[in-house]
Amino acid sequence: MNKLILTNVGTSALENRIRFNAKKWQGKRKELSRLSRVISSQLDAKKYGRIINSACREIGQARPEETSAEIKSLNGIGTSLQDLVVLISSDTAECLLNAHILRKTILEIFECKRVEVKVARGVQVDDPVRFEKTGILSYLKIISRYKQKYEGRYEIILNPTGGFKCLWPYATLAAINYGIEMKYIYQSSDRILTLPVMPLSSFIKSFPGSSLWGR
Repeated sequence: MNKLILTNVGTSALENRIRFNAKKWQGKRKELSRLSRVISSQLDAKKYGRIINSACREIGQARPEETSAEIKSLNGIGTSLQDLVVLISSDTAECLLNAHILRKTILEIFECKRVEVKVARGVQVDDPVRFEKTGILSYLKIISRYKQKYEGRYEIILNPTGGFKCLWPYATLAAINYGIEMKYIYQSSDRILTLPVMPLSSFIKSFPGSSLWGR
């Protein structure tokens, strides 16, 4: 069965370009740093077309450790031609720009026919109240909608490797609640870790102190 891979997006695609090719990207630092203060709805994708294309070319030629957390994890999961990859971006232009870089890169590297970008409104680090009241729900709604639409047609995988780490516990709970397999990879590792599909009742029973462990 083809895979639907719900993938959290961070900023390592651009950060690694600056890290591993500082001379080329030095002149773009100021322009890119301004993105961190812009919300995603104000991003002019055409304006950053050259940056997207340039970063995409570099990622395609880079060693695995120089690509990005998202590309590395998708490679480990075994992304292929007929898979659907959904990139879940946070609510900043910087992250959305990374998502567009990753989308173009995934289409070229893995030759996927469909790569979609979705923005989880309110997922950002500057306003914790907005994150709690809007961001978490927005993120979970994206997962829920794709599950409802594609369950039975795709093997659904949640991949929280990249992006805002505060989403990890909610990604884990979503995987358990919705019955979705979760896969992720540590950036310093080549091994994919899998949280298998487990009903919530079984998950709770597996805790020490429950009847499964004895009292």
